[in-house]
Amino acid sequence: MKRDDLVKFFDYTILKPDATDEILRKFASEAVEMNVKGACVHLIALPIVSPIIKKSNVKLVTVAGFPFGSMPMNVKESEIAYALKFEIDELDIVLNLNYFKSGKKKEAEAEIRRIKNLLPGDIILKVIIETGLLSVEEIAEAARLVSDGGADFVKTCTGFIGRGVTVEDVKIIRSSVGKSMDIKASAGIKTLKQVLELIEAGATRIGLSAAKEVLSELSE
Repeated sequence: MKRDDLVKFFDYTILKPDATDEILRKFASEAVEMNVKGACVHLIALPIVSPIIKKSNVKLVTVAGFPFGSMPMNVKESEIAYALKFEIDELDIVLNLNYFKSGKKKEAEAEIRRIKNLLPGDIILKVIIETGLLSVEEIAEAARLVSDGGADFVKTCTGFIGRGVTVEDVKIIRSSVGKSMDIKASAGIKTLKQVLELIEAGATRIGLSAAKEVLSELSE
């Protein structure tokens, strides 16, 4: 795969809580230079990176209810309202795993739908199901729930809990939701081989902090 095609899969990501303003500005400049699909940051980083990102074709991506998805809905709504002030292009949230694991599937789906309805129609919603905490059957069920809730993407992992993404995770999700649903594979992706395997399995977006390292492999 050519470099220009590969970077269009990338959500270049920095979600480390200790990232300084200087690091965040450098990150944003790198995202623009690489011309990745999206640049994903914490809410607190939006005032710093948005002036850089919004001058480019790179999508501005942030997270809400992250990384556990365990806060009340009114807190998530407040975070989303804050994010919208910065003209974000995409929002990544976490499935309410308390609801899901407790058998409150309708409540979990309703929360996704409510969040989707809070967003202007052109903003992409991705929902993280945290595959490392789910069985094979639960991954498939959670993926269908996200689709039924009206989200645009099923996303695999936060990178903060348990293991990272596997090719099998993506295959299970793709089998569950069919060809029309987008899938973002994320967490623990560090090599070109991983990226290509995940795309082959059905991922349409790759979330990674090692974008520069992966791209360097193309020129080796």
